[in-house]
Amino acid sequence: GGQYLASANGANMQIYNPMSGAVVCTLRGHNNRIKSAVWMNYDSRMMTVGAEGVVFFWELFPNNSLYRRNEHYTGSVPISSGSGPTDGSRVYVSTSDRVIKELTFVSSLPTEVIATTPDGSVVPTKEMEIPYNVSNIIYDESRKMIIMSTNNLEDNAP
Repeated sequence: GGQYLASANGANMQIYNPMSGAVVCTLRGHNNRIKSAVWMNYDSRMMTVGAEGVVFFWELFPNNSLYRRNEHYTGSVPISSGSGPTDGSRVYVSTSDRVIKELTFVSSLPTEVIATTPDGSVVPTKEMEIPYNVSNIIYDESRKMIIMSTNNLEDNAP
C-alpha cells in the first residue's frame, strides 16, 4: 500500500502517482461533494462517501482499467463521513440524522455482500442512534475500533 495519493475535488476523486505528480485516474459518479475515502485491499480498491448519501466501491486497477462496482449504499439522509478497515470487510457511515450505520461484508472481498437489493445496494447490518452529529469517523486498525468527532458547538457535552 501507499503507492498512490487520492484527492477529492468536489464530486470527483483524483488518484495521483506521488512520484511523478501525474493523475492516474479520476473517479466520477457522486452528485455532491466527496466527504470521505478509504483505501482498501492494498490500494486496489477504494470506498468513497458522498454528501448526497451514497457510498461507492471502486476497483481501481483491474487489467489496467477502472470501474465502479455494482455494490453501493444509497441512503435517504446525507452522509457526513465514512470509514472502515482496509480489508473492505465493513464500512461505517455517519448520517446527518445522528445515526451510525455499519455495512458488513461476508469476507474481505466486497464481492460477497450479506444483503443487497436487486440493484446491488448494500443493506446496513447495524444501525445505532447517537446524541451527536458526527463530522468524522476514523477506523483504528490496531485496536479494531471506530473513533468519532463532532464540530458542532451545540452538541458538546456539558
